[in-house]
Amino acid sequence: MKLKPLLLLAILLPIFPALAQSDEVTISLYPYGKILQKGGTLKVLLVVGYPGNESRCVNLSAYYLPAGTSAWFEPQSGVTNFTSILTIIASEDAIPGNYSIVIRAATNETVSEKEFSFTITSRTDFELEPQEPRVEVGVGGFTVTNVSVRSILGYKNWVKLYTTDVPSGLSIKFETEGGIPDYDSRVSIAAKESLSPGLYVIPIRGVGAEGVVHTVYLALTVIPESTLVMNVHPEDAGATEPALGPHSCRSGAKVKIEAFPKEGWRFDHWVVNGYVLGGENPTTIRVSGLTNVTAYFEEIQQAFELTLEPPSVSVRRGGSVSVKVVVSPGKNFTGFVSLSVEGLPPGVGCTLSKYGGYGGFESTINLTTSSTTPLGVHRINVTGSSENFTESVSLELMVYSAPPQFVVSASPSVITIRNGGSGEIRVSVVSLYGYNGTVSLYNPVLPSGLHASFDKKAGIPTFHSTLTLNASSAPPGDYYLSIIGSDGSMSRGCRVLVRITSSSATTQGTPP
Repeated sequence: MKLKPLLLLAILLPIFPALAQSDEVTISLYPYGKILQKGGTLKVLLVVGYPGNESRCVNLSAYYLPAGTSAWFEPQSGVTNFTSILTIIASEDAIPGNYSIVIRAATNETVSEKEFSFTITSRTDFELEPQEPRVEVGVGGFTVTNVSVRSILGYKNWVKLYTTDVPSGLSIKFETEGGIPDYDSRVSIAAKESLSPGLYVIPIRGVGAEGVVHTVYLALTVIPESTLVMNVHPEDAGATEPALGPHSCRSGAKVKIEAFPKEGWRFDHWVVNGYVLGGENPTTIRVSGLTNVTAYFEEIQQAFELTLEPPSVSVRRGGSVSVKVVVSPGKNFTGFVSLSVEGLPPGVGCTLSKYGGYGGFESTINLTTSSTTPLGVHRINVTGSSENFTESVSLELMVYSAPPQFVVSASPSVITIRNGGSGEIRVSVVSLYGYNGTVSLYNPVLPSGLHASFDKKAGIPTFHSTLTLNASSAPPGDYYLSIIGSDGSMSRGCRVLVRITSSSATTQGTPP
C-alpha cells in the first residue's frame, strides 16, 4: 500500500485535518507499541495541529496515570504544527493490567483531549528506540539515523528489523537487519526526486523469534528544496565560501566549502548539522534538506575566556533565573574586563552582581521575566571587553508556560559489581520550571543478596544523592533497577543496569 504525504491526504492519516470545522487542537497518536513492562518505558509520537494550519501555542499534559508510573513530554509545549514524544515509565511497583490515560492539549482558548490505552506486564520482551524520532530529508537527497534494539528483563531471542507501507520514491535500508538484543542498526533513508514533499509517518518494526512485533515511528519531513546555511563561530572570527547565510540548491548536490580566518584566528574544524566533520579545509559536502554548516575558529592569543554556567536555562514566565559568568584570564593577562548583556527579549529585566573586574573573576547574571515575555527560546549575548580584546558567548533562555516539575537521572547507567564488593551511583534530582517541592528517593527493588542505601533520601531539587550498592550473595546476572523520586503527587524515575559477577570473576570496570 502506498502512503501519500500526510499534509496532502489527511483522510488516511488525519494529522492536520484541513477539512475539520472544529477550532480545537488536533492530536494524532503513533505509539511505539501498547505493552509496557514493569521497570520499562513506552513512547508515543504525537503530532499536534490546528485547523487551517494556524499557529497556536499548545501545552501538553497527561492525566490518570496508574500507580507506579510517570510520564513526560519532549517538548512539553510548542507552536502548531509540531511533534512531541510522550515517555511513560513503569516502576517495579507498577501493577500489571490494562489502563487508559488522557492526553490533554491546551491553548489559551481551548482544551482538547485524547485517550491512550496500554497494558502493563512483567514478561520478558524487547523494545525499539529511534535515535531521532523526527528526521528531515530533501527531495533527491538522503539522510541517516539509528534504531536501537534493547532487551527487557533478559530477553535473548533473535529480533529482525523491517519496515512496511513505504511510499514510492522513498528507500529505507537497515545496516543490521537482525540480531540478539542489545544492538544498534544504522538506517539509511533516500528520497527520490519523484517523491512528493510533505510529512510521512514511517513505521519501523521489530519481530522476535516467537512472533512478537513492536513498532516505532519516524516522523519524516520531505523538503522540496535543500538549503545550505553557512555560519562561523565565534562571530566575526572569519569568513566562508559560499558566503555566510542561506543558499538554495538542489537536494543531494555536492558543494565545496572553504573557511578563511581573520588575523589573530585560525581555522579549527567544521560542524555539519551538529556532527563534527573534521579539520580539512577546503572540503566537499553533500547538501540534503536543511544543512547547517559552521566553521569553528580558535583565537591564536586569547586575553581571557568567558564561560557561562550553565550555558542554557529554563524559566517559567513570570519567574527568575540566575547564570554564573566566569572570566578566566589567559597567560599573563591582568587587565580590566567589563561585562555587558545584549539582546534581552521583551519583558525581561537583567542585573549583574559585578559589571567588571581585573584578571579572573566571577559575576552572576540575574534575569527576571514578566507576564509579557514571549514564550520560546531566546538567545542573549554576554560580552566581555578589555582594551584590546572582546569575546561574546551566547546564553540560551527558554521561557515556558508550564507547571513546575522535576526529573531524576543516574550516572553511570550501567555498573558491574562482584559478589563481595560494592559500587556507587550518583543520582541527580533536577528542578524544572521553578519546581521547589520536597522529593523523596525510594530504594529500588533488589534481588536477594544485593543491598542499597542512599546517603541523602530527600531534598528540594536540584540536589544529588549517592546510591551505594553492596553485593554479598546475589545470583550473578543482569538486573534493571528503577530509581524513583516522588513528592507524593508526582513521580519521576530512571533505570540502571546492575551486572553482578561471581566473587571469583574479575570485574571489568564500569562503563562510562
